Amino acid sequence: MLGSAPRFAGRQLLALAVVLLFYLLIVSPDLSPSIHGIAPDDEAKYIDSGRSLVGLQLRELAWGPLVSVLYAPLHLIFRSSPDWFLLETRAGRILQFALLWISTLYLASKFSEHVRLFVVAGVMFVSVAFFFVVRNQSDALFSSLSAIALAQLLSFQESRKLRGIWIGSAALGLAALARVDALAWIAAFTSISIVLGFRTYSIGRITLVAIVSAVGFVAGFVAISRIDTGSFDDSIGSLAPKLYQAFEQNQSVLTGGNDEAAYRQARKLFGTPDDNQGSVFRAILKNPSAFWLRIVTNSKNLPNLYLSAFDKRVGPMLLIFAGLGIVALIRRGAYGMLVISLIWALPSAHYSGFLSRHVLATVTYLPIVFASIGFTYAFRRDLPRSELTAYILAGLLLNGYSWIDDKPAFLAAGLVLTFLLFVIWLLWPRRT
Repeated sequence: MLGSAPRFAGRQLLALAVVLLFYLLIVSPDLSPSIHGIAPDDEAKYIDSGRSLVGLQLRELAWGPLVSVLYAPLHLIFRSSPDWFLLETRAGRILQFALLWISTLYLASKFSEHVRLFVVAGVMFVSVAFFFVVRNQSDALFSSLSAIALAQLLSFQESRKLRGIWIGSAALGLAALARVDALAWIAAFTSISIVLGFRTYSIGRITLVAIVSAVGFVAGFVAISRIDTGSFDDSIGSLAPKLYQAFEQNQSVLTGGNDEAAYRQARKLFGTPDDNQGSVFRAILKNPSAFWLRIVTNSKNLPNLYLSAFDKRVGPMLLIFAGLGIVALIRRGAYGMLVISLIWALPSAHYSGFLSRHVLATVTYLPIVFASIGFTYAFRRDLPRSELTAYILAGLLLNGYSWIDDKPAFLAAGLVLTFLLFVIWLLWPRRT
């Protein structure tokens, strides 16, 4: 065990801050795109929303108004420059990258008995997954706040203090202002909170605490938007049209990425927005088998999407250690932490019916934390030689499967891992 204290010493925090700053310095060129590297449909609009907020124009609820709060201060800093748009793009990506690091470290601190934060920092140092996340600014901001909310759930599991539920609910309320899809996580957050705390508090009290902060942030934005515009069109009214547009557009998974063909095919299969009165649920009920085919297709693409996000060289190794991290939590009896974390990932599955990249982008921190736990567990000082032998045999089996099934990325990762484990086996103290 690595100790149960969830707080880190000041020196450790300072060292981690230095590591983060050094890393940001190294990767800053990769976070500094040219004008052609800025996505016109998403990132460009998010960046411009900061300028609009400075001019007291609110972003629609469906388009992540919290992201404009991130970019508004950057616009105040850079607006006098002729290159303000590029400067805000680069500063925004770096800031969001730092938030992803910090929130992941904060979540990992709740697993302090199973992993050291420097190991987590090391895994993030070699991982490229956060580059994948920051391509969409609402994903990046949502992911950071989601990690904080999960960390608060784990704190509540340990302490049974409602303070964790208050903070976690507030984090999810803010996350809903980054991605309105966070409402699905609010349901999961409330359910888990009730299961954890019903023996200590009444179900009604837990439910109220779990919901009030989250709903309060969203309701507060709706009220401000209503006062500003005189209607609910930019808040609640914007949700259904945006959801239906995404529903039709993401039929492109079956049209080779052609958006125009996607709209045509979606309307042929599910009917027009007018036919369905703007309801995605009505559209799905008209042709559930076609929607199921989209889910299956997106699900089949997830392995390739994972390798694209985590890199073909690092991703397979990370996945192996993440699996070992799950084994470590099971063997150490940390069932609650494991089950809570896995349930937390479930709401992301609904993206398989829309845009599959969000399945990974919203919970990228979980493979990183689990892999860090697995790495710590695999190379602990009290590792029995017999267990190390079992890992080597498992690595050989993985290599055999990867060779037979022509999986070069996993074969490369398996060979490196098996070789490393074999060297350690030769040098490791003989324990049984």
